[in-house]
Amino acid sequence: MNMEKQQAAYAFINSDNHEAVIYGAMKKIGITKSHPKYEDFSHEGWLTFVETYLNYQEEIDLDVQKFMNFVYWKIRWRLLDILRRENSQNTFHEFSLDNDSITDEIKDAQLFEIAIRNNDFNSLLYMDIFKRVYAASSVNEQRYLLGCVINHQSMTELARLHGVSKATVSHWKKNVQQRVQIMNEGL
Repeated sequence: MNMEKQQAAYAFINSDNHEAVIYGAMKKIGITKSHPKYEDFSHEGWLTFVETYLNYQEEIDLDVQKFMNFVYWKIRWRLLDILRRENSQNTFHEFSLDNDSITDEIKDAQLFEIAIRNNDFNSLLYMDIFKRVYAASSVNEQRYLLGCVINHQSMTELARLHGVSKATVSHWKKNVQQRVQIMNEGL
């Protein structure tokens, strides 16, 4: 990207109290200074503002108020998307398959709902196999199964999430594949 344009974006944000639109959007969706990820959301707001400035198709100086309104909604939508994703991930972890306090019926219903939501009807056929493989797997292999099979996360995302290398996640995958092969041979 053009460095001059980026510098112009930051200069614009810092002039005339334009950064207030970031904090206004955060406040409107309930992200206050007491929020544990306030700084993260603030940085995301700044990045969204700069990105919007750089990609805005019209001349900003002609109608600053129109642009500021546009930026406000872009920031607000972006932060709401992040909140929804986090909420979805937190909800899933509450119903984690390794939670002993959740009955097998609830776990089956949760897996069924995920398969239906993802339009993955083939996975319904393999749900019993998945449960058997999951039950026979180590904690790390279960992390791989939940991340890749259920959450559709890449190996890179899993490595980052669990603080390990991609090679480690690949090792988890190989162990799961071997376990599945052994179980298939036993049928």
